Parts: sequence; structure tokens; C-alpha cells
Amino acid sequence: MLIIAPMAVGHSLTRPERLAVVVASLGAATVTYFVIENPARRFNQSNLRWFASGALLSGAAVGAVTLSLTNLPSLVGAGAAATVVEAGVATPQVTREMQHAVAAGLNTREAPGNLTPGPAQAHDDVPDSSSNGCHAGYLAIDQGSCVYGDPAGKHTVVLFGDSHMQQWQPAFVNAGAYAHWRLVNWTKSACPPAQLTVFNTALKRTYTECNTWRDITLKRIAALKPDAVVMTSSEDLASGDVSPNDYVNATVATLRQLMQTTTAKVIYFEDTPYPSYNMAGCVAAHLSDVASCDFSTSRAYTYPDRHTAIRLGIEKLSGVTIVDPQRWICANTRCPAVVGNLLVYRDGSHISVPFSKWLGPLITSLLEATKPRQSG
Repeated sequence: MLIIAPMAVGHSLTRPERLAVVVASLGAATVTYFVIENPARRFNQSNLRWFASGALLSGAAVGAVTLSLTNLPSLVGAGAAATVVEAGVATPQVTREMQHAVAAGLNTREAPGNLTPGPAQAHDDVPDSSSNGCHAGYLAIDQGSCVYGDPAGKHTVVLFGDSHMQQWQPAFVNAGAYAHWRLVNWTKSACPPAQLTVFNTALKRTYTECNTWRDITLKRIAALKPDAVVMTSSEDLASGDVSPNDYVNATVATLRQLMQTTTAKVIYFEDTPYPSYNMAGCVAAHLSDVASCDFSTSRAYTYPDRHTAIRLGIEKLSGVTIVDPQRWICANTRCPAVVGNLLVYRDGSHISVPFSKWLGPLITSLLEATKPRQSG
């Protein structure tokens, strides 16, 4: 019930709501115990009749499941098909049109019929670096060359971080192909690039693989001699016990190492704003009113003090370019669930692949501004 309830209501449960679900499940368990389990236990039947009854109930269960699967509710919006501006580079006009599209998304009510990815497909809507080891899993340490964009490009940019860095890979792939940059994607699940040792909740232990991968990858970046390195991560990977100051120092330590071991232009992406609930599930539950899934920038970060401290700390570090993607994703202090025909988030914190690709022109402009002057 704790798993189904958030899917049914379209958002994460608060503590009181979770407690209510637990109480309800206890009540359901008590009722079924006295009404079904105990009477069945005392009911005398021959083995043959028990077998026949079990087969009948199993058949009924299979039939019910089959009926449910063949009559799933449609998750396709009934709104008119929508479009968004398509471009390779963010000219002033393209930038204005993109900003207008994001602002217009806040006024969207019915989900468009051509919404992409569809809510039912959003969970599997991940960058292609997830399927070839270029976004390392929990236990993985080694990665290949992981080249995207224009493999023959004259300039090279490396993406370094966790899945919140990887979510930008589709945008960089498009920008790299357009601007003729080689893109190297070296990211790892739940592994902050900051010099932090974190606890991995899935492994239920200290995430030692993260520290090892980070050290190896920093050396690989130095050996690669890229023109630019882009770094970011989820600000939630370290527990709340890590103070904002300690988090900033750990982040700055990695940025300093990149500047000391490479001649690359170092770019830091601030973390994306979080809806904090499953956006695809919310949109699926509110296809006729997707605006109810929009969220405020004032509630977009789990640790707002940490988020603010990171920016202030990096601003003091000369030579690092800071990019705030919130201005690309949100407008007027609110962040839309749908922009044109694009579902902005695939889950509670990652932007979808189509939306990332749509932001490609902004990345193209970033790469063009980063291109070494002497190289033309």
C-alpha cells in the first residue's frame, strides 16, 4: 500500500499520509485475518476439493489481472497537439522563443495528445549512456572511451558527475554534433564528484566504489587534456549531517584539482530544481489539469542552504563558469510539468531525454563561448 498510494495520488506521501496508509493497511490485514484467513483455516475440505477451490481462485485472479491489463486507463492527453521551437544554436530570437515556451507551459491545462515521453514510458526514458557502461552502475569502476557528439571534432568536453550530470548528456550530444565537439560522458550512479565519502542506501554501506571511480576518472580527465569539463551532481547525495560549508569545501576541492591538472575550461552546473514527487505519475493522474503538477522554485531543493552556499562558494573560485539551469527550466518562480509537447521530468529529479535534447541550442551557445580563442 505504501508503494501503490503515491502512484494513485500522483505525489510523494508526507509523514502523516504515510502513517495513515500504515494504519489503513493494518486495518485491512486485521479484517482479512478474521474474515478470510481464520475461517478458511477451520474449514474442513478434502484435498481434492481444496485443490479445486485453489485452482478456481487462481483462475479468477489470473482473469482479473488479464482484464485489468487489457483495460488499462489511457495515459494519453486529450489536449491539442503542441510543438516547440527547434534550433541548433540559441540565437537571441531562439532564446526568447524557448523562454516563452517555458512560461507558456505554466498555463497548460490539458496534456497534449503528442506528449513525449508519455507518462507510461517516462520511467525508462534515460540517456543512451545508461546502456553501454558510460554511466557506471553502483559496483562499476572502469569505463570505456564513451565518445559522443562529433567523434572527429576538434574540441573535447567531458561530463563528470552523477545522474544529474548524465541527464544533460542528450543536450550535449545534440550540441556536440552541431558545433563539432567531441563529448566524453564519464558519470556514475549516485556518486558525487565532490570529495565526499557517502553512504549508498541501495548497497547499505559506505560507497567505496564512488571514491575509487572519482580518483581514477580525475586522472583520466587529466590525461585526456580536454578543452572543457562540465561538472555537477545531485545535492541530495550527502546526508543532511554534512554542513553547507563542508559540502562547498568538498566541491571546491574537486574543481581546484581539475584546474590544477588540466588546462580545460571548468564549468559547474548548479543542480536542477526538484519536483520531489514522481512527475510522470502526477501528470498521468492529472491529464486534464497538468498545471497542478507544476511546482515553486521556493520548494525546489531539499537543502536550500546547501544550494545557496555552493553558488557563493564557487563564485569565489576564480576561473570556474557557473551555469544556473533553473532559468532554462522555470519561469516566474514556478517550474512547469509540461512545455509544449514535452514532459519536463521523467521522475522526481531528472529531466526527460526529449526535454534535455530540446535544451541543446543553449548548450551549443555555451560550447561556442567556451571554444579556445587560439583555435578559432
